[in-house]
Amino acid sequence: DGVLDTSRDMARCAIGAESLLVGSGPPFPARRLMDLTCAYGILLEEFVTRKQRQLELEALLEKRDLEILRLGAANRPLALTELISEEVVHVAKTHAVFRDSPYFGRLLEHIDQLGHHVTQVQRLMKPPVPPFFYTHALRFLTLYVFTLPFALVDKLPGRALVPAVGILTWALFGLRELGVKAQYPFSSG
Repeated sequence: DGVLDTSRDMARCAIGAESLLVGSGPPFPARRLMDLTCAYGILLEEFVTRKQRQLELEALLEKRDLEILRLGAANRPLALTELISEEVVHVAKTHAVFRDSPYFGRLLEHIDQLGHHVTQVQRLMKPPVPPFFYTHALRFLTLYVFTLPFALVDKLPGRALVPAVGILTWALFGLRELGVKAQYPFSSG
């Protein structure tokens, strides 16, 4: 919700700045800022899901933008945030009216918020439990499940032992898998 609200506010500011600068020199690049903001949403989704949406980006961005994003491939949403910031600052340098208007400050605030959204997503994607813990837990669980029939052989009749061990194994490995999914909520598969 925060990304969507910030994007909408940026679009409103860009349109307001465009109407403010009508007839005072080069036009304000409102459409370009809105395209960059739309691309930010796509890049943030790519960052989370690891699924490329290159065709959509090519429809929104210029070739030089795509090249800059390719070079900043480690964190493309953050690289695009820098690109948006440079665009706004460039306009502020050429239009004193824009630089002195509230639109300039608000756009910079919204760009800052976009950067914070990237940080929040990175924090969500970073697992707090080290991966070697899962390996150790899997080994322990496997050993436990293999020794379970020997522990239950005296307590359950022969025909009930196999289904009981099967159901317990399914439940324990299912709980482990749920734990892994909860730890890595954005992974696919």
